[in-house]
Amino acid sequence: MKEIRVIEVKRSIFENNNQDADRLRNQLKEEKMFLLNLMSSPGLARLRRYWRCLKDFGMR
Repeated sequence: MKEIRVIEVKRSIFENNNQDADRLRNQLKEEKMFLLNLMSSPGLARLRRYWRCLKDFGMR
């Protein structure tokens, strides 16, 4: 039988990403800018959401 090893993670693998996201959020807040991330939404639903946002913000 193979030996099983347990690796304990002491910090988040997303730590650097979270720090970058915090900096961006603070910068956008200071500039009173709104950012909408549509990258995680699937296909056509993402496109519909995009057009809906443009319409809601009076940009379409």
